[in-house]
Amino acid sequence: MDACIATEADTAIPIGTALHMQRVDEVEQQEARLYCYSEQHEQKELGINQHLCERLNAGLQKIADAPATSHVPKSVSTNCNSTTAGSRKIPRYRSTLHD
Repeated sequence: MDACIATEADTAIPIGTALHMQRVDEVEQQEARLYCYSEQHEQKELGINQHLCERLNAGLQKIADAPATSHVPKSVSTNCNSTTAGSRKIPRYRSTLHD
């Protein structure tokens, strides 16, 4: 029995790489949906979202800094936040243009 416990401990998945799964049955459509979640994948998505927010903000700032003769608003304020929808974070982008 001790050998069995040692084998399970040796082959256990580290908590940071574990997957969490949820099954949702749709009886009327006769289908099942599986939702998977891993902390490692969430960290990757957060990094990608942060990078995209930084690029968006830099692009908007470049537009705001353009010469006044190019019909572009003088200043642009941005807010790139994430809101939670269920257990998955969805990026939300909001831009406000000022003349």
